[in-house]
Amino acid sequence: MVDPQPVVFNKLANRPSSIGKRAEVAFAVIVGVADGKVTHDHINWDQASVLVQVDLLNPAGLPVSGAEQARLVLDPTLGYLSDH
Repeated sequence: MVDPQPVVFNKLANRPSSIGKRAEVAFAVIVGVADGKVTHDHINWDQASVLVQVDLLNPAGLPVSGAEQARLVLDPTLGYLSDH
């Protein structure tokens, strides 16, 4: 089972220049089930996308799409990634 979950937050600590920056990220929760029991789970998310959104990583030359990526998980018809 795969369950995408959007998360939106405002950064509250560390670098003063990034305090209050809004970030959106999609978590993909992957759960394995056998005989009606959870056998394993994995939580995946794009750390680089979050770091770019809170101004802790320069996206120049990196394959990072930012908040658009989280929105695309919720609505694949948006097609952000096909424009890049």
